[in-house]
Amino acid sequence: IEYLTSMLYSQLGITQSILDGTADETTMLNYYNRTIEPIVSAIVDEMKRKFLTKTARSQKQSIMFFRDPFKLVPVTELAEISDKLTRNEIATSNEMRQTIGWKPSKDPKADELRNKNLNQTEGEVNSGNPTMADEGTSTGESEQDRIVNELLDSLESEIEKIIGDYISDDEEEEEDS
Repeated sequence: IEYLTSMLYSQLGITQSILDGTADETTMLNYYNRTIEPIVSAIVDEMKRKFLTKTARSQKQSIMFFRDPFKLVPVTELAEISDKLTRNEIATSNEMRQTIGWKPSKDPKADELRNKNLNQTEGEVNSGNPTMADEGTSTGESEQDRIVNELLDSLESEIEKIIGDYISDDEEEEEDS
């Protein structure tokens, strides 16, 4: 019986550490990728074939599965992962709250994809860190905003110049004809 059990486990890619919950990260990732994902994909494919009509498929209806990648992550590591994902603008605060199982925050900033440490609005800069406020001009405009505004003004004047030249060329052609 033990031999047959070990053969079944090896065929399914299951080890004793997976069964008793002591498997490391790479073992679990391998188990999900080689065992669970192919089985669930086959089930989903068959459910699509059996339960969705041609009309439903033509309307782009589908059956899908999702795996929670944070299910086995300890809380201490989850906080670090959440910080990295929000700081690098990969996920919003509300998206991270949902992965933890918390209700989304009603704060509109929680749905913005931005680094809270760097991408501060003008109001946050002036009310928050005094060193950040000192970097702006007297109107509270940051150096980067000032450069962008100068560039936009320059582009606008160039466009007006081109349009003016185009209109004057058209007027000359009308006078010639």
